[in-house]
Amino acid sequence: MNGKITELEVIFVVTRNKKNRKSAGFSLLEFLAVMVLVAVLALIAIPTYDSYIKKARYQGLIIAVDAMKLNVAACVQKLGITSGGITGVGPINCSEIPIGSSVSYTPANALQYTVAVGDDGKTVGVPIQNFKGISQADTYILTPTVSAGNVVTWTLDTANSGCIASNLCDNP
Repeated sequence: MNGKITELEVIFVVTRNKKNRKSAGFSLLEFLAVMVLVAVLALIAIPTYDSYIKKARYQGLIIAVDAMKLNVAACVQKLGITSGGITGVGPINCSEIPIGSSVSYTPANALQYTVAVGDDGKTVGVPIQNFKGISQADTYILTPTVSAGNVVTWTLDTANSGCIASNLCDNP
């Protein structure tokens, strides 16, 4: 101990000071890693959430078309159609189908649409205007066929239903 500090003493002092220091919080690197993780999760979740919300808005139209399907099935029973395609099913021959063969639904702050039934029983749901990611081209068209026992089977018109391309509907 001649007054000079040796290299070993310097290493000891530096090491001891590092051990005695208390952590004051997160480092910048840790903070950035968490922010990157949150951003990646948001990139995955937001499109999925948006798709879910659009499908939920579109469900009103699908439910209205489903209600009209019951009217067409009642008309098939009334007219005694037993098999094959359906003709003459409309408001003229069946009181179960609304006059003018279309019903409009115009709730405030929601998707507005029209549901119509053709003489062939084809039931069509059409948005009246564009609404929060749903366009007028997002139609929902169901085609009925009658099998033995007057059972009506519905298929989605995949060639003409715009809701398929928009991923808003599934084949019933």
